[in-house]
Amino acid sequence: MTLPDPIGVRLLDSGGRSVDGFPLVFQISSGDGSLGPASVKRISTLTESDGTAAVNWRLGTQAGPQGATVTVESIDPVVFYAEARPGPAVTLASVSGSGQRGPVGADLPEPFVAALLDEYDNGIPGQRLEWKISSGSGSFVELPVTTDEDGVSAAVFTPGQIGEIEVTANLFGFEPASFLTLGQALLVDPVGDSFGTAVTYTPVDIIQAKAWIEEGELQIRIWFTDFQFSGSQAGEEALVGYVDLDVDQDPATGALPFTDRLRPRSGWTGLGVEFTVSLLTTTGRFDVLDGNGDVVGTVRGRFAGNTVRMWIPLELIDDDGLVDLAMIVGTVQEFSDIAPDHGNLRMGPPSMRN
Repeated sequence: MTLPDPIGVRLLDSGGRSVDGFPLVFQISSGDGSLGPASVKRISTLTESDGTAAVNWRLGTQAGPQGATVTVESIDPVVFYAEARPGPAVTLASVSGSGQRGPVGADLPEPFVAALLDEYDNGIPGQRLEWKISSGSGSFVELPVTTDEDGVSAAVFTPGQIGEIEVTANLFGFEPASFLTLGQALLVDPVGDSFGTAVTYTPVDIIQAKAWIEEGELQIRIWFTDFQFSGSQAGEEALVGYVDLDVDQDPATGALPFTDRLRPRSGWTGLGVEFTVSLLTTTGRFDVLDGNGDVVGTVRGRFAGNTVRMWIPLELIDDDGLVDLAMIVGTVQEFSDIAPDHGNLRMGPPSMRN
């Protein structure tokens, strides 16, 4: 906006008399403002008969301190300062944090950040935003009372369920700022708990697994201490394993899990398995077996360093996403690790049962 009063100076000689027609320069020294009717950064002009010169100063669109100077030959410049303030709020925007994935019951690594902005994206401070969970469940760890000096409000969030959750920042009269996150089931397995006896290679050892529902698929990702290879990449060291799925959460129905059939020591999954995913592959797809051990379909899989990932359509396993699972892994020589050692990973709070 143009300041209501122009900025001006008066030039006097050593006797205090006005100096008429003397050249001087008005110039923007900081900020993105402009001067005069032509909206320029620099104006050269002459003093009037009373020694004065003045120009209109239009402040720039970015809020904050701005400056202008008037220079005259052989005289120190005169400096003017102004503070540009934000205009009326026009947008409530989601700045960052949307799209994160995190385990149920654990804080997301980054907060959800919303900003209240004017038409030039200057932040509006001191406004109270209301944070809400629009769909799904979870909790806020920290909630700011009002927007800060940059117009920002940042909320730390903890997913409370498996699957998609929507959170919004709200202010009356504005479209909400929306944030999406994906809650995951997390299993942490001890390092070094493998039971393999072969000495020609490092036994397969699970250290972590995550499972979640996304775009109609049960996605599972497993981390190992070392790189793993598919059957098309390695012979006797190819990854072998079974991921047992209990889709009705009833241990009395379904088949005995491969995890329990093949475990060499005490423990029990508590599962009645309707489907099992076999990890031995030469094609990049994993076979899905029913409780009778018959192949009912294949699903996409991917080996990447020390991880294996799979995408299982819920339609294939006739599941609503509330699946319990456990796994046993090894190589063609022998099995070497079970996760969890006892109990199963539940797709829903609590995230792990032991």
